[in-house]
This record gives sequence, C-alpha cells and structure tokens, in this order.
Amino acid sequence: MKRPSLYNFIPLIVLLMIAVSYAKFSFSKKQSSITENQREIEKVITGYIENFFLNQYQEMEVVLHDRVSKRGINEDGNLSEECSKKTLREIMNNKEPLPLEMQKNRIKEITLNDNVATAILETGYPNNRWKEYIHLAKIDDQWIIVDIFWDYKTEIREEFPNV
Repeated sequence: MKRPSLYNFIPLIVLLMIAVSYAKFSFSKKQSSITENQREIEKVITGYIENFFLNQYQEMEVVLHDRVSKRGINEDGNLSEECSKKTLREIMNNKEPLPLEMQKNRIKEITLNDNVATAILETGYPNNRWKEYIHLAKIDDQWIIVDIFWDYKTEIREEFPNV
C-alpha cells in the first residue's frame, strides 16, 4: 500500500492556518471592542460622579437614563429612599460642592456582558466613603447609567488629603 505524500496534506495545512488566523483576528477584534466599551463606561461613570460632587447637574444628567434610580444601604443599615433624577438635582442644589482635587473616585471593577455592564465605584467625601454598584446599558450605541446602589457598610481604607 502506498503511503500518502506530504502534498496530500497541504490543503489541510492551509485550512488549519486560515482557521487559526481567523480565530486570532476574531479574538483580537473582540478584545479591542471590550477595551473600547470599558473606556466608554469609565468615561460615563467619571462624568456622573465628578459632576455629582461638583454640583453640575446638567453635565451629570446626560449620562443618566431618564428612569435612573439611586438608593442604597445607609450608615444605619436601613435601605434609603429611592432618588430619581429630580431628587438628585434637589440634593445637588442643597449641598456644598466637593472640588475635583479633593475627590478620590476609583472604578474598581467593570463586568461587561454585551449591552449590559456593572461597575463598582469607590467614592465619597474625605471622611465618609462608600461603594456604588452601577448598572449601565448600551442604548442607541451609547452607554448610560440605569441604576446606582450604594453601600456604606463596605470598608474602604485609603489616605485622603486634609480637608
């Protein structure tokens, strides 16, 4: 019986090379898409929190869905009342702004699943820190915040400049 020559395997080798190249390209394209989405999400979250502390409602409002809700576990362990966009505006009108150089906002984690994402933000005032769990949706090709839940009970240790 005649043994197959190396030339018989060339089509198979070419097909394998094409498949490997396609897989690498697809993975690379997906990775760059994830990275771009993460950058967009970070920009949205930063726009929300920095403008919240600066009391710049109009700049903050553009990254919030019209039906956004914000609530959380207060320092006393009870669930807060829900805050709508209107309530957030009222809060911002009645508080002192926190200058950007005094803010210490840190996005710790972003979990991305197609058009939905969850992020963990460490934030707060110099002597009062908390975590916010932020849910976002990609609507009309734009990331927007749809829900914010905070937790004061989570310990966050870090140095802050003197106030």
